[in-house]
Amino acid sequence: MCFAIRGHHAQSLGADCVEMEASALYAFSRVQSKPVVCFAHITNSMAQQNGDFEKGTENGSLTSLELVYQTVKLLS
Repeated sequence: MCFAIRGHHAQSLGADCVEMEASALYAFSRVQSKPVVCFAHITNSMAQQNGDFEKGTENGSLTSLELVYQTVKLLS
């Protein structure tokens, strides 16, 4: 699993990695007292052969865009 929080704290929660751009956004959010929502679209870029890893329609980007749209609707 991947977390957008500081390294040692993330490790204590069982994280395997920390998404650095999201970490920067959440640090900005904390310092500026501004709400931030971050979406990370993770794909298996190594799997490029036909049928070796099904990512879905348009490599999952349509599903990601729908998630962003629904979140904006909910928060508006």
